[in-house]
Amino acid sequence: YSKSNGRPEMKNTFLKTILIVSIIIYSGHTVTAAILEPYSANTRWLSYDGNPLVLSGNGLWILIPGNETDRNIVAHNTHCVNYGGNTNRTTIYSFCDDYTRGPWLRTGPGNSNDGGLKWNLDQWDPDYWTRANTYMQDCLNRGIFPVLQVFGEPYIEGAAGRWEHNPFNGDNNIISDFGIPTGQTYADTADRFYNLSNTLLVSYLEALVTKAMDELGQYPIIWDIGNE
Repeated sequence: YSKSNGRPEMKNTFLKTILIVSIIIYSGHTVTAAILEPYSANTRWLSYDGNPLVLSGNGLWILIPGNETDRNIVAHNTHCVNYGGNTNRTTIYSFCDDYTRGPWLRTGPGNSNDGGLKWNLDQWDPDYWTRANTYMQDCLNRGIFPVLQVFGEPYIEGAAGRWEHNPFNGDNNIISDFGIPTGQTYADTADRFYNLSNTLLVSYLEALVTKAMDELGQYPIIWDIGNE
């Protein structure tokens, strides 16, 4: 990141843009652990294990945070492959109103704006990270290259159910309001969620990214740092 007019600006638009359709040729074999990287003959394209490929696919973007009853990983990925897909975008965390699992435990005390227990941003949820690894491993076995969304603009917009239901909203966690207004306010401004001088908030965001890399870094993932 660099700061421009007080707001972080992503210098690498390759990461900023979601890559649901890219110029790559998929060989059709089951993926084994290797590296996704720019194709040496044309760095505007991706390659896997030295070979260029095309990514195409669709699916549920709130898949890892979901529950297995509503969002079955095997059924989801089977559907993707059966229709010729080899990629899917899913997010690390989203709003906290339509699922019960996230990167952190919901311990309370107190309830968040969705009625569930408040998030404890100091405690990881082991079941969530087990599910994340299960999803990535199933993708690996089927030749699916996941696009993993880390942060996203909708999470911090001021409409009902957006920032209002974000785990980093002070209404929804037991750690801090991070100096950002709670409720349905817009948090997507330079002096709020995007404020890199907010050292407490940045420390928790960095902890989430570090945890994700530690847990999932062995898989061939396209890291979507900031979607939309």
